[in-house]
Amino acid sequence: MILKIQNRSDFVTSFLGPVKQISDKCVIRVEKKHYTCLVASPDGTLILFNKFKHDNDVDEPIKLNISDVDKLIKILSYIEQESIEVELSENCLQYKDQDIQFNYYLLEDGVLSSPAVSVDKLKKLEYDMSFTLANDSLSNLNKLSLYASDSEKVYFYTKDGEVHGELNDKKRQNINSASIKISSNFKGNELQIPIPVKYDNLRTISASQRSSINTFINTELSVMLFQCSNEVSQGAYFVSGMVS
Repeated sequence: MILKIQNRSDFVTSFLGPVKQISDKCVIRVEKKHYTCLVASPDGTLILFNKFKHDNDVDEPIKLNISDVDKLIKILSYIEQESIEVELSENCLQYKDQDIQFNYYLLEDGVLSSPAVSVDKLKKLEYDMSFTLANDSLSNLNKLSLYASDSEKVYFYTKDGEVHGELNDKKRQNINSASIKISSNFKGNELQIPIPVKYDNLRTISASQRSSINTFINTELSVMLFQCSNEVSQGAYFVSGMVS
């Protein structure tokens, strides 16, 4: 079977790159209109559902059990052509052109599994507050973390019609803390009680994305949805709030 990838560099950067930030291994589904992948952090507090728009000549979804996402990224990055055809044969991805050829072996079915979560249910939660998180805001938060280096949480809260993020850990005493405005406005309910999330999760999202992020919060369950998209991909990050 031949798998076509029309935008190889976008496939690597927008689809595989964010996945690699969360998991070394993954299951890619090849569907008629897109490639999809669902991965989660080891503690389950960060989930990514990534979708790459692409027409594929398949009647039923096909699973690609990727044993090492980073190696797949590296070998695809060696290819210079943007439009490529990869042959799937006997659980192996095979590619050949005038400059490079490779065999990338997949894991057998049953060795890997996607996280046992329903993306549709998570998307259908009632998100009663939303705002736009610019990449500059995430970058500034990362810079601030150099000062508040002992802080493992970011507390989201609203003040005077704005959204702020505070690097802190209110369960610990005598640690440096700092807060910064991350959005000039928001829609929906105010955050009456700050919502803490794991800072490493935000750092992972920041490392993967280079555009503004639409952010939604379910204040009752302390679940956050970070939506990122461009012309070829759509990513949905679900982040669980922590105990204050």
